[in-house]
Amino acid sequence: MDAGGGSVQGVVFCWNGSVTTVLSELKSALSEVPTVLLDDDLLHVFEDARAGAAALEALAAQPSIVVVVGAGGSGKSTVVNAIVGSDAVSVSPIRPTTTRVTAVGASGTPPVDAAAEHVVVSGLPPGIVVVDTPPWDVAEETVRSIMGVAALSIVVVTPARYGDEAIREALGAARSSDSFRVVANRMPQGLPLREQLEDAIAERLGVIPAAVIAEGDPVIVPGLINDVPRDDPATARHAVLSRAVAGSSRRVAEGLTQVAREVGSLERVINTVSTPVPELPPVDESSDWTEVRDSLVSAVMSAVSSFDDAVESGHDGGLASRVRSRLPEIGSEPTTASLDAWKDDVSQRFGSNARVRFRRKSGRALVERWSWIVSIDPNAGVPRRFDSLMTDAKDSTVTVSGEMLAEILQEPVEARRAEWRAIVDSAGDYRPGVLFAAATALTGEDDAHA
Repeated sequence: MDAGGGSVQGVVFCWNGSVTTVLSELKSALSEVPTVLLDDDLLHVFEDARAGAAALEALAAQPSIVVVVGAGGSGKSTVVNAIVGSDAVSVSPIRPTTTRVTAVGASGTPPVDAAAEHVVVSGLPPGIVVVDTPPWDVAEETVRSIMGVAALSIVVVTPARYGDEAIREALGAARSSDSFRVVANRMPQGLPLREQLEDAIAERLGVIPAAVIAEGDPVIVPGLINDVPRDDPATARHAVLSRAVAGSSRRVAEGLTQVAREVGSLERVINTVSTPVPELPPVDESSDWTEVRDSLVSAVMSAVSSFDDAVESGHDGGLASRVRSRLPEIGSEPTTASLDAWKDDVSQRFGSNARVRFRRKSGRALVERWSWIVSIDPNAGVPRRFDSLMTDAKDSTVTVSGEMLAEILQEPVEARRAEWRAIVDSAGDYRPGVLFAAATALTGEDDAHA
């Protein structure tokens, strides 16, 4: 005699709130992994872990349906309320009251059907949906479609109608679910008669009722969704995938622990590599500002590249190469703009130091022409008239202008050093233990048992 195929255990086991929380913690830990610390092999393992976690989340997002079916007036809604532990759906002694599909689940539970009425209760774990249905003989097609995707079908029968064709059809459809149960409701109070009816129902339907409810007694349906089956397909998929995700995540955590020493040594290299000084181009009276400026920009870009080379070659291992690959491209526009602004500023500085009687148009043109040249190379062949235009502050102006130029040329290299530091500092702050703990919590196993 069949006691009702399988069990709904896997539903509770797979989708309880603690598993959902642990998965969220693992995904959070994975999202914070500084991938720059991962070599190619470890990066593949990391991607496997992320993909597996996403698959677990998708699996958890699929509602596990417990559907309660039966003939009109069988007390389906009463059984639903007993399962969820609250008066989620209306009942009436006049019976029947259910005219549409009603899905009962926890907050955030995915919908079963767009046309169904949804009721939120606090007594069910996320992902479990208990569905109350119209009578089988009223909405057979609708009820059958829900049973086809249910994890558990519960067929409610009564002494008056357990032999009806509708009940036999419903029970046949229930066998297409992952598991099913029969509940005998509205049974007589007298024990001898009730036992006779239980035997008759079992013989007629070929299924021993999982719960027997006497007319007028409190409705108790123990064990319908509380036992965890070890052979449930959803449980097996979840368990296998969880072990794979946990194993990959632990490997990533271990790899990050091993690379921690590399982070410290790379930091030392970044801090100790000297700042390359861009070479100044030769200038004279024939020099064109645009050409000189572009030459200076090129020298700056070369200095930044030389700094990158020095850091990468000064560090053993692949971490420096991976960090370098994350650095932004070297842009020339900021340096170009800074140099143009420097030229205008230098011209104003020299102009303000020119003798008053020489501040005519021709004198201003001479200052504008030679101020940037002499600031780049004080020994350039400066015309005597330019010197005669200047006050005694000429030398100090040349010095200040030259220092300003040096800062402009060195700033991109120091900015590059800061970019290296930012990536390494961010990676160095990561704590692999958080990921390891989250991976272990997902399966409750350490490496020795994974």
